[in-house]
Amino acid sequence: MPTDAEWTELRTKCTWDRTTQNGVNGCLVKSKTNGKSIFLPAAGYRLDADLLDAGSNGDYWSSSLNTEYPYVAWCVYFESDTVNEYGADRYLGYSVRPVWEE
Repeated sequence: MPTDAEWTELRTKCTWDRTTQNGVNGCLVKSKTNGKSIFLPAAGYRLDADLLDAGSNGDYWSSSLNTEYPYVAWCVYFESDTVNEYGADRYLGYSVRPVWEE
């Protein structure tokens, strides 16, 4: 999973454009420096048995814990025109974006 620093780099050094790909709503995240891009689905999140905000929002975990509150991990969240970082309780069912390093 990306670290909080890697998500911060994506938030600050990329454009985040709402789009639909293959019938799935989400954001196309495109680098301002090299033009590479990834698509992040607006998958929503799970709270207990409920799926919330699917198709409109995306919540993605980082691998970084809040050092003061270890039950909280850093996340990135997008909706409409907003992309933010925040800490969330780790029991929430957020999406995971795997990272492969060569």
